[in-house]
Amino acid sequence: MFLGLISVRVIDDTLFEFSYQATLTNATSAMAYNVKAKAESRDKSIKLSHPDLKFGDVPANSALISRNLFKIRKTLATPFNPQSLTWKFQQHFAPVAVAGPDQSVTLGQTVVLDGSRSYNPDADERGKLQYEWELVTKPAGSKTKLAKAKSVNPSLSIDKAGVYTLTLTVRQEGRSSESDTLIINTGNSAPVADAGANQSAKVGTLVCPARAKTCYLKGDNRK
Repeated sequence: MFLGLISVRVIDDTLFEFSYQATLTNATSAMAYNVKAKAESRDKSIKLSHPDLKFGDVPANSALISRNLFKIRKTLATPFNPQSLTWKFQQHFAPVAVAGPDQSVTLGQTVVLDGSRSYNPDADERGKLQYEWELVTKPAGSKTKLAKAKSVNPSLSIDKAGVYTLTLTVRQEGRSSESDTLIINTGNSAPVADAGANQSAKVGTLVCPARAKTCYLKGDNRK
């Protein structure tokens, strides 16, 4: 935490009050809610007149300036080293959704998703994670749906070639994660042959595959 001097106020002939504003960095990948900090000084010559700081909600991987000022009292001759302070923080973190790596699958495959790597960066958060998967986009003509979309391991049947986009959001103690996106693609899948259903026919009868648009006898030169 970085302290920036804002002002100096005279208390008496020898004592001055120094006001600082603090910048706090949230280096985690989760939102920190209602962050508060309280300082204790290991230097007995430094008096803490206002040891408490409030930051509010601090977004993931970002820095935020305190809403109020931290104040100490000392003489001008007394050096102040911020390293002599010990800070105690109070906050709650949102969970982090981890939908897993993007996948390349085959047409007709049933894909089982895995959100078990989702977590909360605060080990003190004991609430159970709740999972919510959503199938955002799918190929034209696809009728597939997510099975058990509110479980850690839902499944999805790949019924059309193309790209499937899914998101995972996790919740804990009323706090929600940012959504994590997973892409499922059949673009690298091998083609699947389908000659149609089995057929029965008499000897000498011309039989065409059920999927064929035209059917010719051997040696027939029609175009």
